[in-house]
Amino acid sequence: QQALVPSFEKKLRTMKACVGANQFFVRKILNERRVFMNSDTINYDWVMRKNRPPTPGNMEKVLSTLKQCVRDWSEEGKEERAMCYGPILSEIKKLFPKPSTKIRMLVPGCGMSRLVWEIANAGFHAQGNEFSYFMLLCSFLILNCTKKAAVYQLFPYIHQTQNQYSPRGQLTRVLVPDVDPSTIPDSSLSMNAGDF
Repeated sequence: QQALVPSFEKKLRTMKACVGANQFFVRKILNERRVFMNSDTINYDWVMRKNRPPTPGNMEKVLSTLKQCVRDWSEEGKEERAMCYGPILSEIKKLFPKPSTKIRMLVPGCGMSRLVWEIANAGFHAQGNEFSYFMLLCSFLILNCTKKAAVYQLFPYIHQTQNQYSPRGQLTRVLVPDVDPSTIPDSSLSMNAGDF
């Protein structure tokens, strides 16, 4: 029977390597989790050692976060960002032709924080607000711990077995971030975790 699908084992090995690359990225995100652990009464090391399997809902959020990285922080997401964020950035430039960090802007539901970064990069002070810890942790890694472009490789579609145009689509590699996020002054960007 293996003769009927001779390349199947090779594809499985490739898929395993892609999952490993995603795992590396997720571990980098989790290495920064202590920023959000600000309670003296909780033993976070004990919580992490419990090593419980993720719930299906949380696993779906992790996979969604990987796909959001494509839109917000990769070259492949540039066109979609232009459609989503372009009108907002154009309106800001019309309303405030002379950028200044004294002009403060709030971005509620900022997701992966790319729009926040774009506003700060344009010369304004931008504050992002986000409820999802999945998005906050990932954007924290990109905004605060990444000092150059194309540091991480992701395979955001490796877990998606349906609606693939071709088998190669599932193996698509994406490099993030597409810019050096550390190029803006620290004082021009801030984040607030919680509900808007």
